[in-house]
Amino acid sequence: MNEILRAAFTPWLIAALTLLFACGLIVLGRRSAGLRKITALVGGSFLAILGLAMLSGATAMAVRDRALERLRPVDGKLVDVGGYRAFVQCKGQSGGLTLVLLSGGYSTGSWMKPLQERLQSRYRTCIIDRPGTGWADDGPLPRTVDTILAEIRMAIRGAGETMPLVLIGHSMGGLYAANYADAYPGDVKGIVLLDPTPPLWFLEQSQTFGCGPRTPPWPNVYLTMFGLGLIDRLNPMYRVRDYDAAALYGRDWSTIVDQEARPRSLVAAWSAGREACRAPIDLVRTPGALGQLPVFMMSQAVKSDAEMFREVPAGLNPRQRTNWLRLRRAWQQDYVGYTSRGSFDFAPAGAGHSFPYSHPEETLAKVGPFLALMASENATDD
Repeated sequence: MNEILRAAFTPWLIAALTLLFACGLIVLGRRSAGLRKITALVGGSFLAILGLAMLSGATAMAVRDRALERLRPVDGKLVDVGGYRAFVQCKGQSGGLTLVLLSGGYSTGSWMKPLQERLQSRYRTCIIDRPGTGWADDGPLPRTVDTILAEIRMAIRGAGETMPLVLIGHSMGGLYAANYADAYPGDVKGIVLLDPTPPLWFLEQSQTFGCGPRTPPWPNVYLTMFGLGLIDRLNPMYRVRDYDAAALYGRDWSTIVDQEARPRSLVAAWSAGREACRAPIDLVRTPGALGQLPVFMMSQAVKSDAEMFREVPAGLNPRQRTNWLRLRRAWQQDYVGYTSRGSFDFAPAGAGHSFPYSHPEETLAKVGPFLALMASENATDD
């Protein structure tokens, strides 16, 4: 499957075939007469211009990718995770508690830098570019939950980091953190879940939207493949956010944008989300499933019924709408019930889903006591 997608995504091949077809139409036009001649020549000329534009865009993207490789942090490591490599960047003094920060969605670990920069003076902190993202290699498709968990483990161990870990995950990264703790309990001291994606959300998605599109987001894939993503207004990463990302990330922002808006990154993210939705038994989702594992969870402030009703999917009857609202309320603190040592707090007032990035200081003020407790327990265990 992966090889087929890579072949289909080869922009040079697509551009060459477009030019070849254009040449065929032009030749046909010269050998024809009347309306057929005009149609063939106009069509051939249009495709020739399009093909040349594709070649130019593909060349621009190749140059940009080469430039990105030169920006790879020298303090990071490319680590083999099964014939392909993840990229791990760890900072801070070794020997104590190791924090592994997992970004939201299926995205580059660089999103977690605001937290890493503030934690590295006290803890060993690691961010990971999972296969298909950031400076990592491409990984096999589909991006199943078990595959991703195994890659995270191999990446951390291959980078020479010590156990136990405290996993800090935002959004989908929180879902992976909880499932890593379920899959490899001996590796984990505790987990911090920052507005994590709850398994119940996938239940709603699968019933309402069928787990999303069955194919990758082709418009954005082709948009970025042929260089149009280099135009800010057309780049899918330059959407409106609830915080000033460019100011927060500084020089790293343009790198994050360029990495996230590559065809391979878009396809990997699509596959990871779809697989988590399609395979509900791959996800830990029951009360008590994490035993006595310490879990600290933060979520956005509770929305009013009026705000929630605006998000209700169309076509539901009154009883279905009520059940939908109950489901939404239930999942907000869902993970806390997975353990006997769960604790919960709300995100900073007025912060949206991206509060770990938009409000890093306030977030860590609430997370800090939990991390200090984990470090103290780890020192006692040693």
